Amino acid sequence: MKELTVEQKALITELANDVRPEVEKIEKRIATTKDHYGDYMSLLSHFQDKGKMMVVVMAMACKEAGANPNGVNWAVRLLVGNE
Repeated sequence: MKELTVEQKALITELANDVRPEVEKIEKRIATTKDHYGDYMSLLSHFQDKGKMMVVVMAMACKEAGANPNGVNWAVRLLVGNE
């Protein structure tokens, strides 16, 4: 994957601020799937209609907001594949 530009990093930080409350709720719950991947699938599925790249961008924002990276990565794999 290419290095992100300053503008792309700023966008992800802004999106992370927007998604942080939901990530905090997810991380506080008892995990019913490993590393909350089911919760992250549910959250990220809202962006599927905007394309794979939007799911990936939102996943990056979730991780920056404190999401379990393993759970987010599995959710992305299951939603868009592992290309």
